[in-house]
Amino acid sequence: IDIIAHKNDLLIFVEVKWRKNPLIDPAELIGPSKQKKIISVAKEFLYHHTENEDAVCRFDVALVEQNNNSIHLQYIE
Repeated sequence: IDIIAHKNDLLIFVEVKWRKNPLIDPAELIGPSKQKKIISVAKEFLYHHTENEDAVCRFDVALVEQNNNSIHLQYIE
């Protein structure tokens, strides 16, 4: 998890990925083992940093891609 954000009553865990090959499907960048690790880290964070057992969380992905001299950001909620 690269970013943990808070918006109103929502906690947002964001994984940032730099995509070097635009032919790779974004779903392939965060496979099942990486997803398990992200969930584990989020649970640990919630245990240590929140008092609300019913905290509402969201997991987002920010894909950064460089094409020639420009950078493109795709944000997936």
